Amino acid sequence: VTCNNSTGHVHELHLQNPDAESGWLPYFGYEKSGLSGKINPSLLVLKRLSHLDLSYNNFKGLQIPDFISSLTHLQVLDLSKAGFEGLIPQQLGNLSSLVSLRLKGRDDYTSTLRVQDLQWLSNLRLLKHLDLSFVNLSNASNWVEKVNMVGSIEELYLSGCYLDSHTSLLTNNNFTSISTLDLSHNNFEPSLPRWILSITTLDSLSLSQIGISGPIPFGLRNMSNLQNLDLSSNLLDSSIPKWVGNFSSLISLDLSNNQLNGSLPESLGH
Repeated sequence: VTCNNSTGHVHELHLQNPDAESGWLPYFGYEKSGLSGKINPSLLVLKRLSHLDLSYNNFKGLQIPDFISSLTHLQVLDLSKAGFEGLIPQQLGNLSSLVSLRLKGRDDYTSTLRVQDLQWLSNLRLLKHLDLSFVNLSNASNWVEKVNMVGSIEELYLSGCYLDSHTSLLTNNNFTSISTLDLSHNNFEPSLPRWILSITTLDSLSLSQIGISGPIPFGLRNMSNLQNLDLSSNLLDSSIPKWVGNFSSLISLDLSNNQLNGSLPESLGH
């Protein structure tokens, strides 16, 4: 609990399940520890609350309460893997001061967290970090257009969101600040949407297990700032191109579990 020394107002509540940091959760599950039960609306008494972290707890299938949208001073909201299920309330769009929004569902595909429409994101003009991994976005039409409206986003995590090429058409790329993009565990077969290849500001790109095939996409060579590139577990079946060696800032490269062939280019030594 963090308070303002001058006013005494509570500014931050860090109530993450402590076992999340110890690494116990994958073995013992959410049921063995952490907060559960209904969240009391008396939380609204904390009118100056700017940071609320309830991640990795076990709220046993409850919906994210609508009243959280009344905490209008929130800058950070983290409800990741906290056992919430059902429809994510669009009222979260009222939290116009948000800089970071983390709503990640359980990554074992048992999560029923879902979104019908992402239009409410357009109100979050200050948002820099958005994590909707393992939230079902299959019914969120034009999801990429809606996310694209938030021009301030720097980190975007949409792993395991049931996305495909048919729902990812983008006419005007507004991703001018984004540095991290994770679209892994979706289905973009057979090839990458063009808008991804038009983002040249990325330093981290995760496209693991998205169903793409053929050669390593040529358009990636324009992403000169890349430090981390993950194309693992796809159906890529060409040789590794020489231009991969031009990524002078690259720290991590994962091409495993594909059908690549031929000789390793000497340019990898660069």
